[in-house]
Amino acid sequence: MKRNRFVFVGAVAVAVALFLAWWLQKSSIPRQQDQSVQEATKSETSASANTTRANPISSDGPPKGGSNIAAIANEHKQGLMTKAQEVGALLGEENKRPLDLYGRAVDQSGQPVVGATVKGSVLLNADFVNSGGEACYTETDSQGQFRFLGLHGVTLGILLTKQGYVYDPKLLSGRPEDYQSDPNNPVIFKMWKLKGADPMLHARFESRIPYDGTPTSFDPQTGNRVPDSSGELRVTLLRSPQQIPPGLVHPYDWYLKVEILDGGILQDNAPYPYWAPDNGYQPYFEASMSSNAVPWQSTLAQTFYIKDPQGRYGRLFIDLSTNSKRPDTGVTVEAWINPSGSQNLEYDSARGSQ
Repeated sequence: MKRNRFVFVGAVAVAVALFLAWWLQKSSIPRQQDQSVQEATKSETSASANTTRANPISSDGPPKGGSNIAAIANEHKQGLMTKAQEVGALLGEENKRPLDLYGRAVDQSGQPVVGATVKGSVLLNADFVNSGGEACYTETDSQGQFRFLGLHGVTLGILLTKQGYVYDPKLLSGRPEDYQSDPNNPVIFKMWKLKGADPMLHARFESRIPYDGTPTSFDPQTGNRVPDSSGELRVTLLRSPQQIPPGLVHPYDWYLKVEILDGGILQDNAPYPYWAPDNGYQPYFEASMSSNAVPWQSTLAQTFYIKDPQGRYGRLFIDLSTNSKRPDTGVTVEAWINPSGSQNLEYDSARGSQ
């Protein structure tokens, strides 16, 4: 009996040893591949003409198990890497995307912006949930041109700065996805050359207006509500139905009208609203929202150029919410008017208001 038990235990031990040897051999393959890829990655260098790198914040990243996406998928299919390693390798492949960029900075007149600092932000995958990157710097030359070469990553963000200029990233914040690197086809980045701030008549105020179609008039220079016949700014809101059921807000129809009495108003979609247009002004601006609109919204935030009854140019911002349960609703208004009659609308709060 004891002899049979000894034989059984010995057989089990041999089986366990064989299994462990097979498992260790199989699991070592992806690890060996990861080490070789990491060593190859560390040996790679990227050079960028006219570029200085600074403040790297990337990490070594996840294991990379193949030279391209198809090879990675095939290695996982063959059992040479785990699913986690496959995902990590695919993220690593995104980090190899070439991000060469030729760019040119110009002002509102199309003239080159010389000596502007250009910051390039390279986005890199770090792991499944985190991302890293590195910052690269260069300057525009005598033609406003710059370039980033030899960079690799997921995306390349761009920010331009220069004293006396303004750059709005909402215009173009980075290298376009469909850009084909070509020194003869640079990406154009538009900056605004400041002319110098003028003292402005400036007012910002919050008020309430009815939503039954009754006009409300304001003095845009003071923010005071005034009789309808004497106000320069008149706002009218009509909502249907008037009463909103309690609970969640369901879509409804609304209509807004903004008027500059004895003057003009022009919807502003310019990224740099610092110079008022000569013409194109209308007596009023209208906006409406149908309950069937997709997407439907209950708010409006819009900037306008305006010309007051004295012929002075200005800028007007209105932020309106239509979904109040009260008999009136909130509106925020901010206005800038150049008292000199100039079209220049650059405003420096440090210089104050007249």
